[in-house]
Amino acid sequence: MRRLSVPRPGLSIALDRFPDRRDAIVQLDRKNETFQTLCNDYRKCESALRYWIQSEKDGAEYRREEYETLQRELEGEILRYLDEFEKRTRRLDQD
Repeated sequence: MRRLSVPRPGLSIALDRFPDRRDAIVQLDRKNETFQTLCNDYRKCESALRYWIQSEKDGAEYRREEYETLQRELEGEILRYLDEFEKRTRRLDQD
């Protein structure tokens, strides 16, 4: 009997944000727990940012700025993982 694969919560948001890196994202998501956590953190950050963008609560602007900064940092980390993975894959293909 074949098991159905349920995508991890952060996978879809990473695929939406970086569609041109789909193959690397899917492979890393299968193999690398740290990458999975990073993508899940990105998903949570996106959710919080959407909340603070629409919020009229005191301090909402400050929170928006915090989450925008965190979002950029997480995107940078995800891109570093993808770049490194793709470099390793190209090296292995050349050998």
